Amino acid sequence: MKKKIVWTTGVLVAFASVLQAQTVVIDSLESTGKLTATVPSNSVYTVEWIDSMGSAKGWQTDWSGLREQVSTDGAVEVEVPMAYRLTCWTNGLFLDVPVGRTYHYSITNQVGETWQEEVRVMGDSYMPAYSNHYRTIWTEEWYDAPDLIPDGAQSRGAVFLRVDEEAAYVLDSGFAPGPMTEDQIWKNGPVGTTWSYVASAPHTTVTSTVVAVEDVTIGSTTYEDCLKIRSVGANQTWLAEYPIREYTEWVKPGGYVVKRENSWVHYTVLGAIPVVYELQSWEDL
Repeated sequence: MKKKIVWTTGVLVAFASVLQAQTVVIDSLESTGKLTATVPSNSVYTVEWIDSMGSAKGWQTDWSGLREQVSTDGAVEVEVPMAYRLTCWTNGLFLDVPVGRTYHYSITNQVGETWQEEVRVMGDSYMPAYSNHYRTIWTEEWYDAPDLIPDGAQSRGAVFLRVDEEAAYVLDSGFAPGPMTEDQIWKNGPVGTTWSYVASAPHTTVTSTVVAVEDVTIGSTTYEDCLKIRSVGANQTWLAEYPIREYTEWVKPGGYVVKRENSWVHYTVLGAIPVVYELQSWEDL
């Protein structure tokens, strides 16, 4: 389903409707500053603004150009909202990653050591040079450091994630220093769907394939119809210490990653059993 757009022509009550499979309608925009709209249940909407219909910048969803600006000669001229529209993903987003959510994972390695991982959705990063808004995701693993770091443990770090109805993307720098590119890391497609991207770490091309649609049971919770996605890294001379460059993830559409099996580990800890991540719970602020 394509992105549906319904927009107002001014700050008064004028409105228009795009007549498609699922109708989205702005019902009113009151002079008191309250917008009301009719949208499908579980859809994801954004209110956008523009200073004039012929603006070179186009529709805005961000206030960064109106905040903390430095005046040079005492006079300023800025674009401010004069018209509004509502954009809506009527089928919802592929992944549910609201700001303020924290996902909790239990991790088990090949020798039975266990520790925890937290994935925090910290907020939005506005990057107009790319696709504007990205979720800032902070991942951190918790174990008995510094003396008892388990084999297979990962370093903490942040990623910038963008999600639409059909896929999820991250910003990455590719093989060489320079401007980042947007890589597709997950896709909502039928079995056999395949895509590739160039990963800056560990500097190789990763090819991913939807290999099955499965139910995943963790404890007493069953996540139905998860996409089983297998990702394989191309062989490179600098990856000789990682003989199995493969990991498998189970992604719940409308949810998040519920399980990961990582065999992409150093040869000294290589075993028949991969490092396993399983979703235990999540919470919202």
